[in-house]
Amino acid sequence: MKIAFTTFACPNWSLRQVLKAATKHQYHGVELRLDAGHGHGVEAWTSAAERKIFKEHLGKTDVKIACLASSLQFIVEGIVDHALERIKLAADVDAPALRVFCGPLPEGTQHFEEVAPRVTRQLREAAEAADVMGVQLWVETHDSLSRGADMANLVRMVDRANVGVCYNNLHPIRRGEALESTMAHLAGMIRHVHLHDGLNRPDKVIITPMGIGDMPIDEVILALRNLGYTGYLCGEWFHKQYGDRPDDALELYSHEVRNLTLRHHVALGLL
Repeated sequence: MKIAFTTFACPNWSLRQVLKAATKHQYHGVELRLDAGHGHGVEAWTSAAERKIFKEHLGKTDVKIACLASSLQFIVEGIVDHALERIKLAADVDAPALRVFCGPLPEGTQHFEEVAPRVTRQLREAAEAADVMGVQLWVETHDSLSRGADMANLVRMVDRANVGVCYNNLHPIRRGEALESTMAHLAGMIRHVHLHDGLNRPDKVIITPMGIGDMPIDEVILALRNLGYTGYLCGEWFHKQYGDRPDDALELYSHEVRNLTLRHHVALGLL
């Protein structure tokens, strides 16, 4: 497995600062958040010249782009054009994937089945274009598809090899799904992991440093190991959930994950 962090950890930093900190704290990758005004500047509207500069920065370091993280919701009609712009960006900066969401159910909708045809159609259309450009789409266990059972059904319906799951361990548990059930449903589908400790509250997302929250973090790592997962364990936190200073937070998360993987004899990718 490998360690990464999202740029919500350091939203005001330039791409150079992000990469420098990743190297300093022995991260293998970074997840660049799009459309949130982050200082790295990698966005769908950046020019071809700017994208070339981004690639040059990345070429000077061993740190990789784990993925580009969008907030696109495929439950929204007409989202494909927005997705294609960000898929093209991913291809231009050598990012392997674009993280996306299904999205919350629209007002007046009671069950996902009512909107499943729309979500499936749009994801399949975007995936077909992404496949041509060598980009994957990773749908996060979040909002209306927090549970592994529901996410697995969507991935099977879309039925495209480049569509996988960004497994956020917090949300299935918050929605009442046992870890064993989540892993059984998502076996073979997980391409990326947002690893959190946090409170088991269905009404609010509260992320904490590891060992403070309610999540079975050790069991999550063991389950991923047993599934043969070798991708990123990506830290995602907001505001001051990991402390006042981004540099301190990045150091803490790196230390936590290294201790966690060492404890369970999980090999970390080499820098």
